[in-house]
Amino acid sequence: MKTTFAAALLASLAYAFDDGVWSGHDWFNEDEGVGVKNGVPYGQDPETQRRVDSATLQSGPGVQNKDKKNVRMIMEVFGEEDFEHLFPVHDKLYTYEAFIVAAGLYPKFCAEGDPSLGLTEAEICKRELSTLFSHVIYETNGGEPDHHEYFRQGLKHIKDHHCGKYPKYPPFDGPPECNFHSHGWSAKTWPPFEHAQYYARGPLMMKWNYNYGRFADAVYPGYPKDKMNIMMNPENLESGILGFLSALWIYMTPRSPMPSMHEIATGFYKPNEHDELSQIFPAFGATTNVFNGNKECNVEFGTESDAAYHRAQ
Repeated sequence: MKTTFAAALLASLAYAFDDGVWSGHDWFNEDEGVGVKNGVPYGQDPETQRRVDSATLQSGPGVQNKDKKNVRMIMEVFGEEDFEHLFPVHDKLYTYEAFIVAAGLYPKFCAEGDPSLGLTEAEICKRELSTLFSHVIYETNGGEPDHHEYFRQGLKHIKDHHCGKYPKYPPFDGPPECNFHSHGWSAKTWPPFEHAQYYARGPLMMKWNYNYGRFADAVYPGYPKDKMNIMMNPENLESGILGFLSALWIYMTPRSPMPSMHEIATGFYKPNEHDELSQIFPAFGATTNVFNGNKECNVEFGTESDAAYHRAQ
């Protein structure tokens, strides 16, 4: 399930800075066919460039997003009424408008698909929305069977409702399973702050300091003060737009050596021989493998966990 270093690496470097922190740090990897010029990643061939573009978060005022091609497609196949029907118990911060604004910052979401699928643009967009929301529903489910069907209880929680009850400031007196401060190289690259708690937040329940750090790199490339704000105050993800944006970042970004969930849903991912021997195919189950496969896939070879089953239910 291998993807190139190029696609997995630098979606966060989305903007050029003539006199900024990336000036004078251009490089090119000939083996991978990818490089960075003045902070902007690029691919040597069209397919590598497509992968880089797909995972790149764009900037721009949210009010302009409704003019973007992918947002128009989303609004055509999944309107606000559909959103309210699917998520009748959603937290007040998770609005349709917040989702639309966040989606517009990933222009390739709901806007591309491999021709081999034989699907229309609308069908591909529905496939993407179904894939993303299936994981969102599982991660944020209200778990109240007397109110609505299971699949209509998503977006109930904006954070881990167990870990979120403990105070923000040290000393942290929560249980060990709520402490997501890493060690080793990841802690050196994205140092956790003592007072900050990086437990699960957002529609896909992002956790760990290194994921908050990578997300901050993608949202605020070249703006260290803004990136530091997320690292110092991870509770900022307890919001509508930034929360949805964190979910889309997880969905659109490859995890080397694996492809992104977007690559799988849109048909661009092609299993290699090792994938096929491991029974990994370009279907919904492969997105679970990318998202949380170390815990949910191959409990016993050829079987699935209860969690993996409920994601696809």
